[in-house]
Amino acid sequence: MSEPSASNELSPEVKTEDPPASDARKKSTQVSPALQCEMCKNYEVNLTAMQENERKLKEEVNAAIELTERYEMDLSNERDYRKALEKKMNEVATNCLNQVNEAARANSKSEQRLDELSAKHDKSIEVFTEQLNLARDKLQQADDEYITLGKKYKVFH
Repeated sequence: MSEPSASNELSPEVKTEDPPASDARKKSTQVSPALQCEMCKNYEVNLTAMQENERKLKEEVNAAIELTERYEMDLSNERDYRKALEKKMNEVATNCLNQVNEAARANSKSEQRLDELSAKHDKSIEVFTEQLNLARDKLQQADDEYITLGKKYKVFH
């Protein structure tokens, strides 16, 4: 910005016929051209600094908004993932519970069959023992007859 010359003032003075008291007031409110230029420079510097600060703040706000949106998206994805995981875990838990119940039923049936087979085995052992005792008795009788016949045979010989 170029400096104004003495003949070129930034603010025009309005010349009216005022009483002498208003002339004194005008002189006290008038700003010199050098001071006026300094004020303009300060205003421009402050305005530029404020605009730069505003631009930086807008960038920060936009970055914060983008980050917030990203975090919201991540949070939404995490919620969806957690819901899917909970659903899958519930399905797996239900499946495991069904398998445990099926295994318990199969175990109960196996115990029942084992009890039946054990009773049948005990009955078979009892029958076999009776048959074995009968066979021993018959064998003993046969041995006794064999001995008796052997004695008779010796007598004849």
